Amino acid sequence: MDIINNYITSKNRPRTKRSKTTKIAIHYVGNAGSTAIANRNYFQNTLNEVSSNYIVGLEGEVICCIPHDEIAWCTNNANAYSVSIETCHPKTDGKFNEKTYKSLVELSAYLLNLYKLTYNDLIRHFDVTGKVCPKSFVAKSKGGTDDEKLTAWNKFKADVKKTMVSKEVGNSSSSSNTNSNLSNSLNSNPNSSTSSNLYRVRKTWLDSKSQIGAYKSLDNAKKACKKGYTVYDESGRTVYTKANSNTSKPSNPTSGLTKGNKLLLKDVSLFVSATAKTGNKKTGTYYIYDGAVVNSRLRITNKLANCGKSPIGMYVTGWIRKSDI
Repeated sequence: MDIINNYITSKNRPRTKRSKTTKIAIHYVGNAGSTAIANRNYFQNTLNEVSSNYIVGLEGEVICCIPHDEIAWCTNNANAYSVSIETCHPKTDGKFNEKTYKSLVELSAYLLNLYKLTYNDLIRHFDVTGKVCPKSFVAKSKGGTDDEKLTAWNKFKADVKKTMVSKEVGNSSSSSNTNSNLSNSLNSNPNSSTSSNLYRVRKTWLDSKSQIGAYKSLDNAKKACKKGYTVYDESGRTVYTKANSNTSKPSNPTSGLTKGNKLLLKDVSLFVSATAKTGNKKTGTYYIYDGAVVNSRLRITNKLANCGKSPIGMYVTGWIRKSDI
């Protein structure tokens, strides 16, 4: 199985790191017969607040839309502590074909091992909100296509358990092969955020062919950086450029918008989301929730103690325009 890093760059990638990861959430896509790349492009272009860390395609291909350690908007209240996997399916019954299923098992096993979790830490979207997702792993009595004993879901968990790599390298040949394929895929792709969190020296982030080195040490990356080149972190953010020899601003600057900063608002529009068209006027004391800017808006909360807490939906009061601060 190969992982193709094709990160979305729109507002649907909030670029917020999770403080913890305790679950791997399994989903299925809304359109039967749709491809992985089509769903990736939907996340990129839609005005809806929706995205996923991974998509598994009909040919077993895996696209990483958002790095595994960042929040994606896929599993509602579980976004703050879970990695999300969307899965393509050929028919409206939601059942996965053989290639898709195999890659889903391998990817799930890899992520569980990465975060030192067990197969019991797999969850369905259904377990969080009651939504019939993934349909083939939800009982017929609840609107899905699995039986009442959840045979398909339990088989999937058992298959993932078998595939998980042993802590002792080489203990299982099938597990070792799975791990090797994943490692080769991640390390061969210079955009991978999973390959040791390297600092990459390039002319631009998108021009991977211009890369002259990748370093674990930021100091070493700076030393190798030439005039006209830039050092990028694992998420593609600029951390150093030779042009001015100073640490540069990130690509999504949040200067002065620090988590916990007090805001005194007067008749400022408060929105329910980063894309909502209308809001209610608010006056009073609020605090910046995390400082992340999405669609020129940021989240606020009404208590200092709420800043940065998860799940987001429980502690965020709403969104305000950056220009209103």
